[in-house]
Amino acid sequence: MLIDQNMARLWADHHIAFGGWASKVVHEVGEAFRVLARVQYDRPWIHEPRSRQVAPAPVQESSCTRH
Repeated sequence: MLIDQNMARLWADHHIAFGGWASKVVHEVGEAFRVLARVQYDRPWIHEPRSRQVAPAPVQESSCTRH
């Protein structure tokens, strides 16, 4: 009976430790996929500063007149 109690305690401790490890691994794998998706579907124009759009210069009338 003592052996069964010791085995039960070892199994319970292992179950808790394994559950924590599995949870951590699944979380890390999910985080890796989130990073890969962020890199793959990145929109570079968001990170690059927009160039200042310059309006075209107004057309000036020539000061020379034809006679």
